[in-house]
Amino acid sequence: MLRRWLVWLCAGVCLLPASAHAQQQAFALPPADWYAVVWDAGEDTLNWVSAAGTVATIQRPILPDEVFGGDPRMSLSADGRYMVLVSDLADGRQGIGFYDFAAGEFTQVHRTEAGERVARYSAADGRGDQVALGFATIGTGAWRIISFDYATGDAQSILSHDSPIAAAIPAQTAAERPAPRQPFVLLFDAARGVIHFHLTADERSAPDTAFAWYPDDGVLEPSPLADISADFSPRDGEPLFTFNNRTLPAVTGGANAVGRGDAINPQMIYGDGETAKTAVRWLAGGDWVGFLARGDDRANWQIIRVDEPPIRPQAVLSSAVLDLAGTPDGFLAVRDDGTIHAVSNLAAPQGTPVYRPPLPDVVRAVPPQIIGVSVSPTLQQVRVPVVAPLIAVIPPCPGTPAHRVSIGERVQVIGEAPLRVRATAGGVQIDEMAVGVTGEIRRGASCVNGYLWWLVRWTKPDGSLVEGWSAEGDLDEYYMMPIAEDVPPAVESAPEE
Repeated sequence: MLRRWLVWLCAGVCLLPASAHAQQQAFALPPADWYAVVWDAGEDTLNWVSAAGTVATIQRPILPDEVFGGDPRMSLSADGRYMVLVSDLADGRQGIGFYDFAAGEFTQVHRTEAGERVARYSAADGRGDQVALGFATIGTGAWRIISFDYATGDAQSILSHDSPIAAAIPAQTAAERPAPRQPFVLLFDAARGVIHFHLTADERSAPDTAFAWYPDDGVLEPSPLADISADFSPRDGEPLFTFNNRTLPAVTGGANAVGRGDAINPQMIYGDGETAKTAVRWLAGGDWVGFLARGDDRANWQIIRVDEPPIRPQAVLSSAVLDLAGTPDGFLAVRDDGTIHAVSNLAAPQGTPVYRPPLPDVVRAVPPQIIGVSVSPTLQQVRVPVVAPLIAVIPPCPGTPAHRVSIGERVQVIGEAPLRVRATAGGVQIDEMAVGVTGEIRRGASCVNGYLWWLVRWTKPDGSLVEGWSAEGDLDEYYMMPIAEDVPPAVESAPEE
């Protein structure tokens, strides 16, 4: 059975590249207590950051046949040597690549089948040796979960919709299949031999959609995990997660408590009936816990000391902090200005900057992301990858005009109205550009909500830079054109999409 699934997953393309070490430059990593790997989406680079700052930067490894705007997602092994990369390919499938930073090459690359998508959430096991990914096929109701070895990319265990132990899960009806159920992997508890996942058409939890799969025992049973957030203690691999404590008032939009240990019988660390807990992180080597608390009008990361159970959290961080990642002595805080700060003292939660984007004045739609932190890392050098070119694929987009811009071109806002700039294609507006403003196409294109979107780095009249997604136009008019085109004079009006 495992051999059959491996043949399917590779779809004829399991890549084992020839060595190119003689031609590859390598960056030495000085000894450090920890290293974080930071992805700068705007520059598409990976950056090695320690308490001393940024010590190495490389272009992100590119999958064979990967496309521009492929929404790459990455996860780092516990020792920091290996990475799994998921992104879109030119043939419409997705690639799953396992990359060795020390060797500077992919050890294996898989392709999904046509119509197969990798679910948004994955989970590394507590030891960091394996990673579990969920897959769903559009229009069929088919799904599967596969655990892989980080170092080799080999499949270890597989659960699918037609596995005997999954027979108790009701099949999707024909009416439900346009929104296929996806297995969102929540928690990979290697010590207890269990993978917790939600099987749902979206990311919201429901009492009958959470399951616990024991691969070695061939058992599938209900799981109490309430949310798509879990973390492991770097000290002993103990799970940390959100859950609903029935003794506390229920909250809207998440769980009411943070727990540790066995998800079946959790030990509550903190809970209240005031805010929804939607993300959790082990911090300070397992001595602190951070959780994202969402109320009616606020969302803040809050910190507690595990050995001092509080009535209230010991630190409430600024709303400018978007995400956290634990380090042995504290945590890293990703801020909305693109900087990352190291914090080791809760009395000074603002911390010290250890990463600044290469163009700090650019307002970015996508902040830097920490794809992993390795503690006592064994990786001594990072080889610069032989980066394959990204492929520009313009997706079919009914209701839009023929595209006239391309990646790398300079463009100018035209028409009779300002052009909106959004955080994602079709997402939240972050700015707008007046007619006549120019910019450079960075990535694209993406078809969302009847518009063809491009990631543009705009230069405003005051010289400031804003990077975000803008639509090219509609059937009535273009909103932007290559800068060489004739551009009509500026006209004030309501903003375009």
